[in-house]
Amino acid sequence: MQDTTKNKNTHFGRIGEDIALSHLQNLGYRLIERNYRYGRNEVDLIMWDQRVLVFVEVKSRNSSKYGYPEQAVSVQKFRAIQYVAEAFLRKKAWKGQIRFDVVSVIFQPEQAVTVFKDFFI
Repeated sequence: MQDTTKNKNTHFGRIGEDIALSHLQNLGYRLIERNYRYGRNEVDLIMWDQRVLVFVEVKSRNSSKYGYPEQAVSVQKFRAIQYVAEAFLRKKAWKGQIRFDVVSVIFQPEQAVTVFKDFFI
């Protein structure tokens, strides 16, 4: 039963990422990497927003009944994203501007996508 729940959550998360990616691209962001992993950690999307390299965490929920998706992004999650971002920056020898965004996707009662730029400031 646990595997079924995990598979549903993975599928649900993937749909949320697809929606977030499409939304960001409509805003002019350009995709560099998707689901970039370093060790056990992962960044959902790495994108360009003009000259800024953006590390994006996507959180999805079926509804806001139990809170908003962005409320699920903890300090520990941010540290994990930073860890992956640092590895990516070393690998690419990037010295320019970076930013950490969170995209919230809610499916019901009607789909809502919200981008939080510089979420961790």
